[in-house]
Order: sequence, then C-alpha cells, then structure tokens
Amino acid sequence: MATKLKARLAAGDVLVGAVVNILDPMLVEVVCGAGADFLFMDFEHGLKDYSAVANALIAAELCDVPALVRIGEKSENLVARMLDAGAAGLLFSHVSTAQEAEELVSWCRYKPLGVRGSGVTRGFLRHYGSEYDRRQQASQDVACIMIVEDMVGVRNLEAILAVDGVTGVAIGPGDLSMELGVDRWDHPKVLELLDQMAATARGFPGQGLLRLCLDPAEASGQIASGTNMLLITHDVHLIKNMYKSLFAGFQAAVGASRER
Repeated sequence: MATKLKARLAAGDVLVGAVVNILDPMLVEVVCGAGADFLFMDFEHGLKDYSAVANALIAAELCDVPALVRIGEKSENLVARMLDAGAAGLLFSHVSTAQEAEELVSWCRYKPLGVRGSGVTRGFLRHYGSEYDRRQQASQDVACIMIVEDMVGVRNLEAILAVDGVTGVAIGPGDLSMELGVDRWDHPKVLELLDQMAATARGFPGQGLLRLCLDPAEASGQIASGTNMLLITHDVHLIKNMYKSLFAGFQAAVGASRER
C-alpha cells in the first residue's frame, strides 16, 4: 500500500485524502468508495481502542487504499504495532528536529536500516517468499510523515525533510495559529507562514507536503504552492454539517407549512 502512495508522489501526482476519526469499517469503506486516494486515521485524539484501528486498517486494505495512522504518543512499540496491523505508514505529531525524525524513521524500518523488531505480523500472511526480503522491502515502502506544528519545527523544516526515510511533512495549522497568537487558520500570518513552509518543501521533489484543504476552491492555490497531499476535513465535521444542512432545510419546510 505504501509503495502505491510513494510511487504516486514520486510521479508528481496530487493525492486527495480524508481524515477518519470514526474508525468503523463501514465508514472506512464509504470514504474509500467515494474516491479517497489515502486515509488519515487519527489515533492521537479521542478514545479509540486497538481493535477499532485493526478493523479499520483491514477495511482500507480490502479497498486498496493506503491508510496512514497519526499517533500522538512517541512509542517505538506503538509504531511497530500499527505497522504490524497493516498501516501503510505513520504520521508523527509535533516533530521539531531532524534528530527526532531520524529516530522515528528508524522505528519504522527493520534492521539494518532501522530498529524495528521482527515478528509474525499480517504482512506475513499473504507472502510466500523470503521473510527477510519481505521485511527489507517493507523498510523501503513504509511512509513516514512528520507533522510540523511549532516554530522550532518550522525553522528546522529543511533539515527534517533531508532525513533519509522521511516521506514528507504535514503542516499543523491549528497549533501554529495558536503559537502565532491568532484565532483562525486563515489569518494572514498563518497563510504567510504556510506559504514559506511550502516553498521549503518544494526543494524536495517527490516528497509529500500534506495540508488541510477545507474547501475545493482552495485546492488550486495550495497545489500551486507545492501541496501534493490535500486533506479534506474530519469525518465528524462533514457528517455534522451534512445533518445540520438537512435539518435546517426540513425545519424551514415545517415552518413554511405552518404559515399556510
């Protein structure tokens, strides 16, 4: 799965993905069936158990859509378990230095490229060749995306992108906006900073630059700046807004009928 994602980035494709907070297999199938190029499964925020993640990853795999899991806890064992469960890669929150990025990449790779321990995992089930070769290929295929969410990370962005094994970076506008002392993501200070970061990322062709894109109208501008992984907003926002619009329409119809 990660091979497909990394190959498309290397080919210059622009991918459109979705944040999935509700880790239910049916919702994963719905999002994949709607046309997602990749999934951003959130295991940093909210209360989710490992079984939910495992089942969601299986559903994504059956739909042939790469699933990346965002984790908040920097744990070597948690990284290994997510990859063992079938994640195409990891999104690492709050990465501020190249040294952090190097360590996180090493957790995603088997020896000799990294320190990931060997074990019987889902990847073993449908592989009939050399297990050593499978693991070495997995070390090359895994996607490692660093989320830069503070000004220290902004200053170190070029060094983070230069780390061997870093697939790309994601920009965390929410935390950056708070650090800049502004109350919204589309504030001119935030947009200027995001453009500066995108300019740095353009110096690393073939790597991913992931940004939230809240409206299709914003997409062309982000793509022009170098974004090649567009992320639509969270499923909970979309579902709430859909129902809000529907209820408002029905309530208006009810109000109009009473006036007759």
